[in-house]
Amino acid sequence: MQVAPHLAVISPNLLELQSLLSIESDDSLWPEDEVVQAAQTLYNLIQAQASGSVPAIIVRAGRLGSYTLSSQWSGWVPPYFGSQDQRQVIDPTGGGNGFLGGLCAGLLISGGDMKLGKSDE
Repeated sequence: MQVAPHLAVISPNLLELQSLLSIESDDSLWPEDEVVQAAQTLYNLIQAQASGSVPAIIVRAGRLGSYTLSSQWSGWVPPYFGSQDQRQVIDPTGGGNGFLGGLCAGLLISGGDMKLGKSDE
C-alpha cells in the first residue's frame, strides 16, 4: 500500500487479484460483475490507505478479456479471441507478459491514455 501511489498501473491476473484480496474462488466461475467488484475493492483499499494518487487497476481475466478501473476510464476490453475462437489459443504461457508489454507500449504511444477512441485504433 505504501508503494501503490508511486505506480501508474497495477495489473494482477484474476488469480493474483483473488489472492491479494484473500478471496477463495475458481476464476473460471467468476462472472464479469464479480471481477468489477474485486477491482473496485482493491481500488478502494489503496485509496483509503494511500496518501497519494491511486494507480489504474487492470485485471487480466483470461477468456473474459481485461477490466480497467482508473480515474480516466473504466470498462472491459474483450479478449483477442472470442469464445467461438478459443481453439486458436494453443498455449497461454507468457500471455500475461505479452499483454503487459503491449500495455506499456500502448500507454507510451498514447501518452498515457487508458483507452483510445475508435478513430485512434
